[in-house]
Amino acid sequence: MVGGTIAGMCTPAYLTLFAVLATACTPELPLTLEISPAVSTVVIANWTTPAPSLGRVLWGLPGGDQQVTAEIGEPRTQHRLAIAGLHSDTSYRFQVQVENSTNSWSSLEQNFATGVLPTDLADFQVKGDAQAFPGYLPLALFGSGSGVSVIDASGEIVWYYQLFDPSWSARRVWYVPEQRCFVVSIQSLLDGTHLLWISLDGTQVREIVVDDLDHDFLVLPGGELLMIVEDGRVVDGQEIAGNALVRMDADGNRTTLWSIWDLYDLDDQPAPPNGDWTHANALDYLPQRDLVLLGLRHFDSILALNAADYSLQWALGGANQTIKVDEDVIFHRQHQFQLLNDDHILVFDNQAGPDSTGDSRVLELALDLENKVASGVWEHHHVPSLFSDILGNVEALPNGDRLVTWSMQGQVQVVEPDDSIAWQLDMLLGTAITYGDRFDSF
Repeated sequence: MVGGTIAGMCTPAYLTLFAVLATACTPELPLTLEISPAVSTVVIANWTTPAPSLGRVLWGLPGGDQQVTAEIGEPRTQHRLAIAGLHSDTSYRFQVQVENSTNSWSSLEQNFATGVLPTDLADFQVKGDAQAFPGYLPLALFGSGSGVSVIDASGEIVWYYQLFDPSWSARRVWYVPEQRCFVVSIQSLLDGTHLLWISLDGTQVREIVVDDLDHDFLVLPGGELLMIVEDGRVVDGQEIAGNALVRMDADGNRTTLWSIWDLYDLDDQPAPPNGDWTHANALDYLPQRDLVLLGLRHFDSILALNAADYSLQWALGGANQTIKVDEDVIFHRQHQFQLLNDDHILVFDNQAGPDSTGDSRVLELALDLENKVASGVWEHHHVPSLFSDILGNVEALPNGDRLVTWSMQGQVQVVEPDDSIAWQLDMLLGTAITYGDRFDSF
């Protein structure tokens, strides 16, 4: 019998041909594109699949390189994916590709243009080699145009969140790729600090008021926050401002992990007359080293704590140091820092020693943990000299350059090892920058 029998032994030829034709005639996925109503540089891709799946959107400038934004989470049939990293008022080409364990689909390629930026965003200028700055830089801005702006190497704003309440100012911003959202701390003149979780398309904002958040926080793997909080106590009739570390989940439930009062007392480090004792201002978590780093501005010290039990591993600088810093690179009133490997650390040194009031700098120190000493191996001063009494950040880039944020001057620089400036951003008069950690992709 031509084509075999139907009794399970063979598939008839006409059924095989029908299956082939059905596959060949599968219609293209219908793709619709829209501009996010909250962020004019974010495009929303919408499509439907016949079966649960995860897809990806291929996009780029017509004739240019292609980039990919992939869905995360559980397979679904109704798809809505935010595409970020786009320039304003620019036409891009988009195509969806989808597959699951048994099928694959794709859409036709189509062109679609982003919207224009709001006219009241903060203004800035960028100069230098765009290749010198990789990824995206979130800027928490205060002053004129306050809010959050994310820029790429060309200086284009690719994402933003505006603050329309004049009593609010942005203080810290993190991008969380696992959740495709930004977490921003907002300082309010009226009721303390607000933490905002802002979706990538800007249409969903969740808020928790944390009135004792103090200077810095970070997002842990899994989405919980590690925060510096106030821990003030009254000692001999004087109010003393100390600090603690707290872990907080998405619902605002908190666990206290550590307090400065567990490690030091006033005999170790006397408080100043105004009671502002520790002034912890910078925080980092290194899961690969199982360390939490904490900067104590008024101790002139950076602590390394074991992330499991928060026991002290070492203290760099200050009266209670366990690692002695060479005299010529003692830092004072420092802000952000970054530990490199296990034996080098970058420090934004705000006052460059206890007697300096005019020349902030960036230091790189080599740490000899065995002999408990730290020596300088590189430093960078702004030209002309700048004094940044508060804030400031430094970060190592993948190629070995340093990304330096001169916060109160509204300037960010990519500094090469020979001290030359490869790339620079300047905010226009009236706007200062706190800091946000660079990230590679949306």
